[in-house]
Amino acid sequence: MRTNPHIVDDGPSLRRCVRELASLSTMSAAWSGSQPREIADSLAQVLSRALPVALVYVRVHDAAAGGWIDVARTPAGAVPMSQIQAIAELDFPRSASETLFTPDPLGTGTLRLVRVPIGRDGDCGMLVAGAHDLAFPAETDRLLLGVAANQAAVVLQRWKAEAALRRSERELADFFDNATLGLHWVGPDGIILRANRAELDLLGYAPDEYIGHYISEFHVDPDVICDILRRLQAGEELREREARLRCKDGSIKHVLIDSNVMWEEGRFVHTRCFTRDITQRKRAEDALKASEER
Repeated sequence: MRTNPHIVDDGPSLRRCVRELASLSTMSAAWSGSQPREIADSLAQVLSRALPVALVYVRVHDAAAGGWIDVARTPAGAVPMSQIQAIAELDFPRSASETLFTPDPLGTGTLRLVRVPIGRDGDCGMLVAGAHDLAFPAETDRLLLGVAANQAAVVLQRWKAEAALRRSERELADFFDNATLGLHWVGPDGIILRANRAELDLLGYAPDEYIGHYISEFHVDPDVICDILRRLQAGEELREREARLRCKDGSIKHVLIDSNVMWEEGRFVHTRCFTRDITQRKRAEDALKASEER
């Protein structure tokens, strides 16, 4: 019976494969918290040591920076990307089972290259391994490459999701802080948790004079703020609720408040309040009313 020459069945090689598989299977835990460049460097180093290769080239996506990171290594150490630019620019087959032949840019002879995508359709990057041996990659080599790519994808996809979340949080913070409309959040205990510049400018307070204080301190009419908080606690959504707010200089601002509550599994997290200044309009209405009475 003929055996497949690509399947390594001798004891030492099998033991090596099992050992490397066990090591690679824990890489995602070891990379937790690592930057994409650190992941690429570690992946290239591990594979150049675990596989019978002449070259390992790793490309990963840095979601935070919005670009790609390229790393190349041989068993002897790191290689500048300028030396393997020809390999980086190759049009690799989409199928991971296909191989490509190219002159060795670091020496003599021909490299047999195999490419494995990292992530779905390579959205997180790819890894390329090259060897002079025509039997490369054996089934065990493909198995190790696949496990390595999967481990990298787990961490890079998590990094990608976290980068997207951080970007979304930055955009939300920028919108909140720079909105031209007054915005503030109030906790279930009535404490102001957050306020933007427009809200602070409207009333004339510094952040520490407003944030961290009870919202009732700034309302002229206690019954109004009590009614607002009661209705919000009951799950109501307020639209254009009139109120009077006390400014730092002692003046009074007439405002309209739009507010609702952010709930999390039935728990009151904080209100989301928009404050619109209608002081000039109220003065004009009062003047008109007085004129009509006269």
